[in-house]
Amino acid sequence: MTEDIYKEIRDLDKVIHERTRLAIRTILYHHKEVNFKYLKEALQTTDGNLATHLKTLENAGYITTIKRFNRRKPETIYKMSEKGSATYKNYIDSLEVIFKKNKI
Repeated sequence: MTEDIYKEIRDLDKVIHERTRLAIRTILYHHKEVNFKYLKEALQTTDGNLATHLKTLENAGYITTIKRFNRRKPETIYKMSEKGSATYKNYIDSLEVIFKKNKI
């Protein structure tokens, strides 16, 4: 049984499993779209750290980035892609299976 749980954990999507990226995905899953400033404040992280995690998620196809102007100021908006929503749900389902199987 112990072998199984370690394999299941190893099989989790590593792009999502990192703490900050999981937090970003959770926020985006529950909100239609959010801007960079909102994410930065919610996660209490630096611009560079957040930008790196967002780029990783974007490169994986899990989020989409929209550049626009809001009252003549540039604004960057992030949304979950269809692929991102599906992989996030799969990730959560996988965690639930692990927890149930191992009575966690």
